Amino acid sequence: MKNIWLIAAGLVIGLSVNAQTIIKDKEYVSGKWKKSKSPYIIEGEAKIAEGKTLKIKAGVIVKFRTGDKRDYPKTNVGFLRVNGTLIAEGTADNMIKFTREGQYGNWGVVQFDSKSKGSVMKYCQLEYGKFIRSIVQGDNAPGAISVYKGYAEITNCLITNGWTGINCKKGAYPLIKNNTITGNEYGIECNSGSKPKVLNCIIWNNKTTFWNNGESEPKISHTLIEENPAKYGISDDGTNIIGRNPMFVSESSGDYTLKSNSPCKGKAKGGLNIGAF
Repeated sequence: MKNIWLIAAGLVIGLSVNAQTIIKDKEYVSGKWKKSKSPYIIEGEAKIAEGKTLKIKAGVIVKFRTGDKRDYPKTNVGFLRVNGTLIAEGTADNMIKFTREGQYGNWGVVQFDSKSKGSVMKYCQLEYGKFIRSIVQGDNAPGAISVYKGYAEITNCLITNGWTGINCKKGAYPLIKNNTITGNEYGIECNSGSKPKVLNCIIWNNKTTFWNNGESEPKISHTLIEENPAKYGISDDGTNIIGRNPMFVSESSGDYTLKSNSPCKGKAKGGLNIGAF
């Protein structure tokens, strides 16, 4: 009898260790995603319907399929389309991670459509995101995060090793606060009349810091920026730190916390630190 109980306990532990949840292509998602059922593996287009809410709890890992077909609808990569509400709230010690499935390639995007309401991404890590072409009305959605026409709150997030950190399109006006955006092709893109508010962020070591066109008017303050925003037609309000190394503990090993002598220490609006940590 003792041996039977030991075998049963071993099976339970094995199931717990190997728990995962598969999200099929075109599947609608809502409710709660929990750490106990993580990782969630998105094989294609996952959709939050208008009027529905998906809550992702702290510590959850979301993995997206990678591939080379990015022309919607004939894609072979994972991505998340938000027509409803996404509440992805981790903690400083237990972030939510959006990453690729496997060791190579890039996934699609977390795309907030014009119908999305009240979405929040807080204490999330996003890496290896790229883009989807023609996802809405013939328009593209580049970036780990893309906001189309509407509003989303993106705070205390770390965005690395992707195409664009955050993309804003068609008059989008997200709040981009206390994020660290580094190691991407582009830091923040502002297109077609977008008006994001960028506050207390680090935008560093991206191949291009900003892409700003189409009469967009980003408002940037208390942010460490590698290049002068005037280069991209963006005004500096005098509160930003331009061209100074943020002094991460170890960028090469993925530790983006700040050294004690970082110029970002205590320089955020309100006297806290600039950046995600």
